[in-house]
Amino acid sequence: MKKRNIIPCFAAALLISACSSSTNNSDDKPKDDDVSAKVSLFFGGNIITVASKKTFSIGADDNPAVLVENGVITFVGSVDDAKEKLATIRNHDPKTKISYFNLNGRTLMPGFIEPHAHLQSTAQMSGVKNLMPCLPDKYQEKLSKDYGWIYYPNMQASSAKDGQGHCFIYLDEAIAKVTTSPPFVIDHVNKVGWYIGNGLDPSRMVQEEYAKRPFDQRINENREFFAYPMKAIDEIDNQKLKTAQSNKAIFMTDQSGHLAYANMSAFEQVGLCNTVVKKAQIDMISQAKVDEFEKENPDFKLPVEDYTLTCEGTEQDVKTSQFIVKTLCFSDGDLDIVNNAEYKEIDSQKWQYSGLIKEPSAYMLFINSILRAKGTSSKDISALVHHAPNTPPATSCPLDTAQPELAKYDKDENEEVLMKMKYLLNTSSQQGVTMLVDGGSTTEMKDDFINLVLMEQLQPAARVRSVYDWRNYQDEATAARTQCVYDPKNPSECDYIPFESKAFNGMYSAQGIKLLSDGSTQGCSANLSTDYSEAGLCRTFGKGHVDYTKNEIVQNLSRFLPTCDNSVHQPWYFNLHANGDQAISDSLNALTQMAGDAKRHTSTCKEKQVAQTFTDLAHTIIHSTVNDIDQSTKENKTIYKYLKARETFPNLTPSHLIAHVAYWGASMRNELGDLRGNRIDPMEEELAAGIPFSLHSDLSISPLFPLWFIEQAMTRHTWEYPFLASRGKYLGTNTDGKSNLSIQDAIKAVTIVPAMQHNLSHKLGSIEVGKIADLIVLDKNLMDFQTTPESIHSINVECAFINGDEVTWVDLEDLGKAKNLTDYTPKTLASKCRNSSTLN
Repeated sequence: MKKRNIIPCFAAALLISACSSSTNNSDDKPKDDDVSAKVSLFFGGNIITVASKKTFSIGADDNPAVLVENGVITFVGSVDDAKEKLATIRNHDPKTKISYFNLNGRTLMPGFIEPHAHLQSTAQMSGVKNLMPCLPDKYQEKLSKDYGWIYYPNMQASSAKDGQGHCFIYLDEAIAKVTTSPPFVIDHVNKVGWYIGNGLDPSRMVQEEYAKRPFDQRINENREFFAYPMKAIDEIDNQKLKTAQSNKAIFMTDQSGHLAYANMSAFEQVGLCNTVVKKAQIDMISQAKVDEFEKENPDFKLPVEDYTLTCEGTEQDVKTSQFIVKTLCFSDGDLDIVNNAEYKEIDSQKWQYSGLIKEPSAYMLFINSILRAKGTSSKDISALVHHAPNTPPATSCPLDTAQPELAKYDKDENEEVLMKMKYLLNTSSQQGVTMLVDGGSTTEMKDDFINLVLMEQLQPAARVRSVYDWRNYQDEATAARTQCVYDPKNPSECDYIPFESKAFNGMYSAQGIKLLSDGSTQGCSANLSTDYSEAGLCRTFGKGHVDYTKNEIVQNLSRFLPTCDNSVHQPWYFNLHANGDQAISDSLNALTQMAGDAKRHTSTCKEKQVAQTFTDLAHTIIHSTVNDIDQSTKENKTIYKYLKARETFPNLTPSHLIAHVAYWGASMRNELGDLRGNRIDPMEEELAAGIPFSLHSDLSISPLFPLWFIEQAMTRHTWEYPFLASRGKYLGTNTDGKSNLSIQDAIKAVTIVPAMQHNLSHKLGSIEVGKIADLIVLDKNLMDFQTTPESIHSINVECAFINGDEVTWVDLEDLGKAKNLTDYTPKTLASKCRNSSTLN
């Protein structure tokens, strides 16, 4: 097999320092007497600077120009003034090579910054059957064309919506695709096959027989699926195969990344139905946990001897098993149970696990069981856990599957994942992305990302930043890695990697920490202050699901607060995942409390500004979907809570998954009711209160197309599945049925605001003197689409520049034909932004 120059992750600790020492250190500016400056001039078109209200955009008629020297913007102004600057440069050094980029009427703007995505897990999951619903027709073709190689490997783009593995619109057809396909892996020891899929979405995918009913009726038919997915999975499987098969373990993750669905055979394989829990393990459960549970279940009695877990039985037996597993195995997840007699089951036992699994920490048990069956620590399996993959369940967990015998990743497999990430960045670059933030990285991912940016073959097409999952650091040894700055000579000792690190020239950095405070709005597991709507899909889920309360958030994140001992680097900034309004409130209050804690911890530091630096940093509420709307006054109480928190944290802002509006908007209106549903992602209200926001993809939850984000934020169009050929319907409260969001604010949400949220606005996000030249060229002027935002998706990105150097793009159609990326020689595209040696 033809080998690339790649360092496998398990050798990274030995070899990273050697690689980084040979890397060109472009942080050091060339000296006058040794290297000529590298100069580029962009002219002949429109320039969207995003710099200020007055100079936000400069039209081609004003003859604007941008001058770049050694990757840094040194001039923004007229072409005539730029000529004078060039003359001065030439006089200083006649050997200076100047590249001229004539825009020919096109538009230059800062590159897009993706503030929250999952790069590695997206790269890894292409080996698992993709069940994600189709997008609206206006988007699906572009998705298939550009990202088809990773979303739909080995599928022809022309087969869209045929139910044959490309994309799905019906729930039953997606489940049947999993259960009737060959097993992903066979566990020969237990004589069972594992059938798995990723991306099932009952909040959008209706059952085909109900497709012609009114939207609320057809979506509400999935209530039973959410309440008892095990029953629905078995019925669909039996219907397709005409006979039940007890040797099939079926496991599917939800597109949200917060839920999973499994049949009883899968629960049995995990050990949930017959594991004996020793008395010593039961004694590890705190009395506080027992007291809390007994309040809700007065008949509950914690076993005083060894106890055998059960998957079905009396209410007390099943609830006891559920409580023991939840308490000993995971802190933020859950395994739902159901009274199956309510669903007319012929079953004298009445109570059992429903098959609904909440949060990655809970379904990691199932992932581990699949890993054991496969006999290797396969990355495509562990990637099903979007958030902190490979984070094991608690060590107190009595199940054998809690601590799998994980081998090192296979060298060839690791190489394949690295190449997928490389091409994902290249595909994203072709959508205008110049920086991508991986939200929820592990320390293992850090090593992979470092290897990614050091690869000689096909240099990275975008910068990568890690925001680490807090669960990487749960003991003193791992926590010590957060208190020092990364040194390439000792790469495994420290995890804080500043953007300015000379080892990576800003191409990789790691300065943030992430925590999930709740689940998924569309998955009925957001943490709400008021119940889900009685009339909607989630009516039996009450206020949703709490991952962590305010006090637990503080407890989990306190180890990352600045102290006198760890003030050697800038404090960590936080990204707190919060969909529901109660989760948002808890997250804001936790941050405010931690600000006080940080001030107390650092009151005796020699450096008196440590705590102040922490509060001056940008911190972000990721998603910030559902707002607390006063029933009588219709006022947005969540906005007030943001404003209060911003008194302490002036750079605290939300980042919205705009796909929640476009693809899930109608579903969320059903689940939340009109009052809250119409006001998800309340961008206009936030701006009116002076609160900036960014837009993100949460890749792979939604595809990464920043131009689509701008369009979707400005139109607020949403689609009612399965009818995707329409132009969509407005989701909001404006009486004219139109959003009033300006194109300037939508552009800021994918450029300067995400730069600010990751504390990089002094370097990236706008075209200003002194900033790094991460630029893109569009074939049309975005500013011309204020009145026709529904057409923004038709704009093409012509080329991209990192540090002033044009990115080499791969032919994505040819990439889609590759059977093995480690053997693939990329076919590159000719530049559409060729430079010349003269100004013409």
